[in-house]
Amino acid sequence: MLIIKKYRLINFLFLFLITTSCFAQYYTNANTAKTLFYDRNEILTSIYGASSLKTNYKLSYNQSFYLNTNLPNLENQNGNYFPKGYGIFYSPLFQYQSRHFTLTAEPIMFVRKQYDISIPHKENEFSVLNDVPLNDIYEQNRFRNTGLKLKFYGISAGLGNWNEWWGPGIHNSISLSNNAQGFYHYYIGTDGNQTIGKNMNIFFKYLVSSPMLNLNGIDYFLSAWFLKVKYKLLELGLNSNVISGGYPDLSWEQQDAFTVLIDQNKIK
Repeated sequence: MLIIKKYRLINFLFLFLITTSCFAQYYTNANTAKTLFYDRNEILTSIYGASSLKTNYKLSYNQSFYLNTNLPNLENQNGNYFPKGYGIFYSPLFQYQSRHFTLTAEPIMFVRKQYDISIPHKENEFSVLNDVPLNDIYEQNRFRNTGLKLKFYGISAGLGNWNEWWGPGIHNSISLSNNAQGFYHYYIGTDGNQTIGKNMNIFFKYLVSSPMLNLNGIDYFLSAWFLKVKYKLLELGLNSNVISGGYPDLSWEQQDAFTVLIDQNKIK
């Protein structure tokens, strides 16, 4: 039995070493480090010009390794959950981009060895502390950053589960959190930053989630708008967001979530 366990561990480490030799940086599945690379490349492109190599297809490979010798943890990046043990998760990101639409898909695969832990039973607000396992109430996406975007005349709209760096709180007692994974949502807004005049650009996005189930099995929704205006070196950002639905005695549908930020209907 000990030999078999060592053999599995060797296979796991071999796979880890092989897969770490391939990587790529794309903003679709950005994290903090990738954002720095992306911004750097944008600056270099503005100075030296874009590469002469043009293609509609992009393929990147992403792989991460974790080793957790203590309590389970919900990492504040894409809702990654790391129970006690070790593992890797890896994903190919496929992208097709044309003049008027973009299609992306990122299937994710896990190799995980998990160990049991023994903690006291916790209830109410203590049941969402960081040391409480999430095995029964939390399921990570098998497809990330997956969806379709349409673009016309500087306006973009789409449906997908690209990560927005905020979403429903899972492993804590707050309603919204940055530890959320991407959720399916509809959006419309500007296609990136749009230039107005010589020194100003603007970014706007209006977003409404697809229905999501709370712990009581009732649909709820997230609605939000984001506005960013930049004039020379001065930048101003505003946003508003609402969690709606989720109550058994409240009639609430997808169309209500689309308009709640406009008409303030049934807000208490």
